Amino acid sequence: MTAAPLVETRGLGKTFTSGGWWGGAREEKVAVEGVDIAIPAGGTLGCVGESGSGKSTLGRMLIRLIEPTAGSIHFDGRDITAIGGEDLRATRRHMQMVFQDPLLSLNPRRTIGANIARPLANFGIRGQESRDRVERLMRLCGLDPSQATRYPNEISGGQCQRVAIARALALEPKFLFLDEPVSALDVSVQAQILNLLLDIQAELGLTYLFVTHDLKLIEFMADEVVVMRHGRVVERGTAEAVWNDPQHPYTRNLLDGVLRLDAPPDWDALTRRLEGVDTGAA
Repeated sequence: MTAAPLVETRGLGKTFTSGGWWGGAREEKVAVEGVDIAIPAGGTLGCVGESGSGKSTLGRMLIRLIEPTAGSIHFDGRDITAIGGEDLRATRRHMQMVFQDPLLSLNPRRTIGANIARPLANFGIRGQESRDRVERLMRLCGLDPSQATRYPNEISGGQCQRVAIARALALEPKFLFLDEPVSALDVSVQAQILNLLLDIQAELGLTYLFVTHDLKLIEFMADEVVVMRHGRVVERGTAEAVWNDPQHPYTRNLLDGVLRLDAPPDWDALTRRLEGVDTGAA
C-alpha cells in the first residue's frame, strides 16, 4: 500500500519580475511552470537538473521561503499556499531545509551548540530542555557533544554539515528539503553524510526532497525522480528506471555527462547532443 503524500503540488509555478521603475521595461522570467509532484510520507523524491533548471526554486516554494505565483502546495493534506502569520510559523516547524554550503549556513559568531539551539529558542524552548535536546541531536548526527562550545570555523566541512542537519532536526520536522547537501564537501565525506541522512530518515520516518545536479547520487538516495529543464518537469519515474532507461533526450544527455570508470567520456559527442537539445532536436 502506497503511503499518502505528505507534500504535493498542483500546477505550481513561479515567475520573477524585474525592472519597471522610472518608465523602464518590466521583465519577467519563468523559473518554475506547471509542476505536479507528490512525495509520500517517509519517502524521498530526487529532483535533478542543471543550474538554472528551477529545482532549488521548487524546493524553496515547498517550504514557503519563496511565494508561488501559480498553483498550490499541500502539506499533510492541507493547502498551505496562502497561509500566513502565526499559522505559517506553526507550519514551518514541520518543514526545514539543509543548505548547500554548511559553513555559510551557520552563524560564525555562535557556537555549535548555540547554532543548533537557535530554532528551539525561537519557539520558546530554553534552559535544560534545550541543552538536553542539543546533546541528543549532536549524538544522533554523529557529533561529540563536547564540541558544542566550539565555533563553525574550528571544525571540518563535514562536521559543519552534521551541525546543520542537527539544527534542521531541532524542531522535530516531518519534511526536509535537502538542497545539494553534499556538493560542497570532499568526495570522501559525501558518502558519510548521505548515509547519515538515510539512517536518520529510517529512524525518524522523515520525508525528503533531495535536490542535486549529480545524477550519480539519485539511485542511491531517491525512490522517485523528477528531471527539470527550464522550469518544467521533462521526465519522472523510479530512480532505477530514470538511471537505467531514461526516456527524454535531455535526461540521456545529463547521464552522458556522468564520469564513468569503464570508458572515458566523449566530450565532442556530448556537446553535439546538448546543442541538439537546445535547438529542440530529439
